[in-house]
Amino acid sequence: MKTLGIVIALSLAGCSTPLVQLKKELGPRASQYLECGEQELEYEELEKMISSTKVKVMGCGKEAIYRLEESRWKLQQGGEN
Repeated sequence: MKTLGIVIALSLAGCSTPLVQLKKELGPRASQYLECGEQELEYEELEKMISSTKVKVMGCGKEAIYRLEESRWKLQQGGEN
């Protein structure tokens, strides 16, 4: 029974997209789009199903919203904030 609990815990831990992974996947793209250094970007999860599916990235007075579609992050909206 203990093994089953560990397996379930590990399965659930893999369901969400951690901030480190979001930064790795979106950081370079958002940094270029927003013309802002990656270290200056802030991330806000807007929508979540099993993992993050919609994320707002903000930095240098601008923002961009990305949506996860077919395993790829696509720019949905961007501009001044």
